[in-house]
Amino acid sequence: MPERGMIIREPRNGPGLLAVNGKHYALDVDAMWRSKVAPEVGMPVDVTFNSDGAPESVQCTDRTQPERKTVFKQL
Repeated sequence: MPERGMIIREPRNGPGLLAVNGKHYALDVDAMWRSKVAPEVGMPVDVTFNSDGAPESVQCTDRTQPERKTVFKQL
């Protein structure tokens, strides 16, 4: 299940950087980015992790949607 994260460094002049649950991960746009729009600093993203705990796909979220944790707490 994807986790909500945020782009904290754009991958323009080097590797990008994601923040998910207080941890930082490198963002390799060519290998991981799954959206048509370019990543931007502050952009909320959904991050899917592989079995080793590393991010394997990242896509921008609909900014009007609440964070996933908020939705699941209400169920």
